[in-house]
Amino acid sequence: DFILKTKNGYFLIETKGLKGVDVEYKDKRALQWCQDITKLTGQKWQFIRINQDEFYKLSSKTNTFKEFVSALK
Repeated sequence: DFILKTKNGYFLIETKGLKGVDVEYKDKRALQWCQDITKLTGQKWQFIRINQDEFYKLSSKTNTFKEFVSALK
């Protein structure tokens, strides 16, 4: 897991190999945290979870992080 700073804000990125039973709750909390920190700082924070299978499928088809994120949506 890591944070990526761009000129338009920040991304909190969660990487997942296997999806366990608590992933849904962690994702909801991460989304809420991003909303909270955006309000507190005035800088945009976004949460993205990247599953391993999606990464392998898309990484060879995209050249930039922006393209990769757009393909995930």
